[in-house]
Amino acid sequence: MLLSIKNKVVDSLKKQALFVCFFISFTPLLSQNNLVINGGFDSLTQCPSNVGDISKAYNWFQPIRNFSSSELFNLCSGVSSLVSFPKNVVGYQQSIGGDGYAGIGVYFSTYTNYREYIEAKLLSPLKADYTYCMEFYISLADTVNFAVSSIGAYFSNDSILIDNLPNNYLISVIPQIQNDSLTILSDKKNWTKISDDFVALGGEQFLTIGNFYDDNITTKHIIQVSNNSNPPLISANSAYYYIENIIVYACDSPLVEEPQDTT
Repeated sequence: MLLSIKNKVVDSLKKQALFVCFFISFTPLLSQNNLVINGGFDSLTQCPSNVGDISKAYNWFQPIRNFSSSELFNLCSGVSSLVSFPKNVVGYQQSIGGDGYAGIGVYFSTYTNYREYIEAKLLSPLKADYTYCMEFYISLADTVNFAVSSIGAYFSNDSILIDNLPNNYLISVIPQIQNDSLTILSDKKNWTKISDDFVALGGEQFLTIGNFYDDNITTKHIIQVSNNSNPPLISANSAYYYIENIIVYACDSPLVEEPQDTT
């Protein structure tokens, strides 16, 4: 009787171990569906301590080096920090999930073609002729009085790293993902989703988000400053957006979860 019970226990343990091994081996396959590593900006190499610290979010950097400032806002910075969360130097916003988000200026009425961008390397290169879906969320900062429609995402084979630009700070390319030009992104209270799909040429492995259009063709509206209790990080005569929850995946493959850093 005892031997029979022992055998049953051993068989049960073997089945559990087999299930655990299967789960562990299968999980990376699920996690590969979202090709954006750290799309919620929650995995950090260090806590941000000042403006321009986007590179402290794992896998993210600003393509225009030395001249441009792209922000990382996170709870770990402390409540009195310029780059804290949910309250920071450009306003107040909760995250969709996690402890922070990124932020960029996409239009400045007093600085011709001044732009800020964020860039990341994808989990794997895109495949030629595959259709990819993308979505990300933005929210206009409280302390600015411009809103625009011109926010998009550009996929490239090589990283965009620029020290000098002939047209100030503008990266002049045609983004594969672009917000509708008739839709002004003016919501300061809620997160607005931008989503679309495109067919890859193949080999694209870097993602850059921002405004890729000249001031003259950037659609913008003047809006009311809703909160100016903090000293402005940037000129109020600008459009500055928080960015959160970035996802890219093959459209015919259902999204499961965000990839995790395994290094």
